[in-house]
Amino acid sequence: MKKVLYWFFVVLSLGTLQIYAVHKARKQIKKVSDKIEVSGVVNINVLKLIDVLGGKENIVGVTSTINTIKVLAKNAEDINIDSLRQFKPKGIISNKDSVTMVFGNNSSAIAHEINQHLGKKND
Repeated sequence: MKKVLYWFFVVLSLGTLQIYAVHKARKQIKKVSDKIEVSGVVNINVLKLIDVLGGKENIVGVTSTINTIKVLAKNAEDINIDSLRQFKPKGIISNKDSVTMVFGNNSSAIAHEINQHLGKKND
């Protein structure tokens, strides 16, 4: 009888711990995935960035995601990759006709400003 009672309390204790752990995990997940924050702050000089990208004439289009800005260029050789580092992006990926920069959650705002200076509709 003692063994049955012992195992009953073990199962009851572990069950209670599991219910508590699941409840805490669900509460934490709800906090984390509740909202994606996108910043509207432009903390760089957009005109200098346009110059480093080869000027207005070299930029064909600018698109953005939450974290990245992709610039399509007429001539990628006119883009000064070393000078892009002064804007402190978290990453730079250069292709033959484009450059993608990771600026974090304010990428959309930066792309919007670039498109305004270029006189283009925002994507």
